[in-house]
Amino acid sequence: EMRLMILVRRELVEEISNVDVETVSTGIGSVLANKGGIVAFLTIRRTRLCFVTAHLEAHEGRKHYLARCANLATIFSEARESNTLLDATLSTHHCFVCGDLNFRLNLPLENHEDRYNNVCQLMLCKRC
Repeated sequence: EMRLMILVRRELVEEISNVDVETVSTGIGSVLANKGGIVAFLTIRRTRLCFVTAHLEAHEGRKHYLARCANLATIFSEARESNTLLDATLSTHHCFVCGDLNFRLNLPLENHEDRYNNVCQLMLCKRC
């Protein structure tokens, strides 16, 4: 079960308005809710915000990568506020995306030990 929780500082609660929440299923047949997203819109101090949480298809490979991208596009395009034809990316000033997106990094294997050692050294230097 997907959930999206937005926490607001107590002193800002009165400045929140125009809250709208949409859900988009991208699971099997776009019916099952095991994959998809929740999109919440709100206005705070005349700034329109969008918060998206998504659970996308897993697995490696180009086919699955393209499916994840298509699912995100579906979530953004189908999650429309009730008073607009614009999708979530166009109807807000800022859009925050989080969740189990399942994207993978494809890093070259060569020099991985050197890179690891460099990162460790950088981390140790920051602590000094």
